[in-house]
Amino acid sequence: MSLHVGFVGIAWHGHVNPTLGLVEELVRRGHRVSYAVTEAFAETVRAVGAEPVVYRNPVDEALTDDGLDISPTDFLREAEATLPVLTEAWATDRPDVIAYDGIAWAGRALAAKWRIPAAEMWPSFVSNEHFSLEAEFLVDNPLHPGILRFVRELTRFLTAHGLSGDGDSVGAFLGHTEPLRLVFLPRSFQYRGETFDDRFAFVGPCAGDRAFQGDWHPADDHRPVLLIALGTACYDRPEFFRMCGEAVADLPWQVVMAYGPGIDPGAIGPLPDHVDARPHVPQLAVLRRADAFVTHGGMGSTMEALLHGTPMVAVPQTQEQTAVAERIGQLGLGVRLDRDRLTAQTLREALVRVMDDTRIRANAARMREELRSAGAAPEAADRLELLVASAPDGTRPADGT
Repeated sequence: MSLHVGFVGIAWHGHVNPTLGLVEELVRRGHRVSYAVTEAFAETVRAVGAEPVVYRNPVDEALTDDGLDISPTDFLREAEATLPVLTEAWATDRPDVIAYDGIAWAGRALAAKWRIPAAEMWPSFVSNEHFSLEAEFLVDNPLHPGILRFVRELTRFLTAHGLSGDGDSVGAFLGHTEPLRLVFLPRSFQYRGETFDDRFAFVGPCAGDRAFQGDWHPADDHRPVLLIALGTACYDRPEFFRMCGEAVADLPWQVVMAYGPGIDPGAIGPLPDHVDARPHVPQLAVLRRADAFVTHGGMGSTMEALLHGTPMVAVPQTQEQTAVAERIGQLGLGVRLDRDRLTAQTLREALVRVMDDTRIRANAARMREELRSAGAAPEAADRLELLVASAPDGTRPADGT
């Protein structure tokens, strides 16, 4: 049975990239995928076989600047922009199942309104009664004016879309969990992973091969390869990349540095000859051959590194990345450094340790095998197909109803 699968994501590389392998797998099985994205991601999802449903995100600037000032209200504004576009696009072509990012509230709202089977997708840590990312790393004061403003805005959002708007419905909407939650990391990387029930499918990263982004080959097969990158949201740190150049100046490695778009290379300054610095590199292709990775600790980049058994030096730039970096350290997969106390010397020492520490390398290799046995895109696709097959009568829509 061929399905129409509707994807609703967040217009950010760290939320779209982890889903691309799943889209490829669904298309390979003969399913049709339509994916709500901004214009910036339209060609990316088209390259893996999905049909983009393009919306304009009113908070694009916040989502592509430095990633440090994003709030729940910003994601709610994105949902408000997405929902009318999807309602029109899918009015006579409703999906059989909606897979939505856990904070893409337009997907949750539309699935509830149309009574369509739905699954949440989580590219980072998930929460339950035993662990809460928000409580432990993100929210210091639940009565902060920003949180209260978000509750008011969410109330208006629910009321406007016929999902009620009283305090109880807000709590129910935020506390609601779908019968299937696809988590793109292994259970052992999740904080308190043993406490999560069968609704949580820890399928691991579904990055695909992203061959459309290009390939990369080392210039010298005999030198260790180091990748340095701060992802696509927190890259505006010329002083950080300059410090990295100082740290590796006398190290006999091949260094690949992705400093991000919009940075004047002159602001970084002259780099050692063995540093290949570019605005962008095909990260997956480099990680296949990398021996170590200096990263911001974004979950997507972290999972891509572990998928290839690459140890890390994590220098988190945000609170959520701090949670990831701490987990890297706890599991012995690399070294976590404090951005505000970083020096070229401490970075150099961490790099040498990660390159030479057999325990860290063995831990990364074991995690690589766990990720490869988690199921990835085929397991996630199986779960979505089963969700539709087991949905109660009346929840699978007919076109135009």
